[in-house]
Amino acid sequence: MLSLMAFSEGNLFFTNPIDSNESTFEIFITREIAKVLSHIK
Repeated sequence: MLSLMAFSEGNLFFTNPIDSNESTFEIFITREIAKVLSHIK
């Protein structure tokens, strides 16, 4: 369920026209991965 939430947030994030800013996308993904890993522990 946590992965599904992160996935839907990712979809909402993808709808934003920020293709020219990959660094922001990487930071977003890193934060989402950190959230999931912290919940697993």
